[in-house]
Amino acid sequence: MKGIDLNGNPLLPDLAQFYVAGQMAREGEVRHIYEPHIVWHRINEELHRDQGSGTNFYYPPFVPWLCVPLSFLPYAPTAWIYFVLSLLLGLGLGWRIPQAWAASRPDAREACGLFVASVPFWRDVLYGQNALISLTLLWAFYEAWRHRKHFLAGVILALGAYKPQLFVGAWFWIFLFGSLSSWLGLMVGLGALGLLGSVVGLGLWPEWIAAMSRLQDVPNSHARMLSMHNAFTLVSPQNSWSGIECLLWLLFSVIWLWALVALRMRPFNEANRDLSMAVALLGWGLLTPRLYQYDLLIFYPLLVGWWAWIQSQSQGTRGKWIGWLSLVVACFYMTDLAGRLKLPILTLLAAGLFGSVCYNILRLNIKRN
Repeated sequence: MKGIDLNGNPLLPDLAQFYVAGQMAREGEVRHIYEPHIVWHRINEELHRDQGSGTNFYYPPFVPWLCVPLSFLPYAPTAWIYFVLSLLLGLGLGWRIPQAWAASRPDAREACGLFVASVPFWRDVLYGQNALISLTLLWAFYEAWRHRKHFLAGVILALGAYKPQLFVGAWFWIFLFGSLSSWLGLMVGLGALGLLGSVVGLGLWPEWIAAMSRLQDVPNSHARMLSMHNAFTLVSPQNSWSGIECLLWLLFSVIWLWALVALRMRPFNEANRDLSMAVALLGWGLLTPRLYQYDLLIFYPLLVGWWAWIQSQSQGTRGKWIGWLSLVVACFYMTDLAGRLKLPILTLLAAGLFGSVCYNILRLNIKRN
């Protein structure tokens, strides 16, 4: 059974890289995991394609061993099982996160509807990507921290090393706001994964770094990106970093760090914890070089928090705030069109929201001092 549906389309094409990685680890061929011509051929063979389907493998060398359970069945049933499990996981997270929100609990049905109706959700599920796993790790970390299980929270957050560009902001939050126990958990987790990648991953760390340096985005994929670099790439024919871009990146970095330090100086209560996590995640989302559209699912708790705030602030102007939130959701649908028009709408929206939050943090901190 090859990985195609009844219409001849490849099933969950991005899942094939993890399926093949699990196969290669189980067969003792993991040393070839960063050789594009070998991996590309095996992926297209599974997807019953001559060329042009799936993607090469760019994940750290311990990840193939985590993918071994995917490789025991033929690709088609594996893809359908992964699809069903992804849907169930997404619906569960979409319903659970609003219900568990500590401060102000919005209507779970409305927030879950916004989540499940978004393009990032369906792009993740239909392409066989892993953003829902990232969201699960982030939410499990938050729940462990909220229940004062700091060592466990650090260990959970270390698992984000499978896709480090998403979790650097959360790691930075741990070092700035975390306890000694959470630092220890994070270091133990990262150390264990590093050892796994060195022992059973055959010490392929240099090959992984080289593979990352060769990473090329699919043509026109910048429409589905969220980062300043990809916003510049939309309007500039050069892929290299310009002087203006470097200065803007440095400015955002300084503002981001300044806002986090200002929050660190406040009493560490529940509201300050949630706000500092939001700033750490949103700021790094803008600073990281590559954040794909389906990865935006990791910001769902922030969308829920904003929804709760809108409900608490509505008081007769509910229509206006719902209109703003509808615009945010509409932006998920508009990214492909906006990208073709060279308008990085998600990046502009995130930069505006981030700038507004940081401005208010710094203004209040200056007043307090």
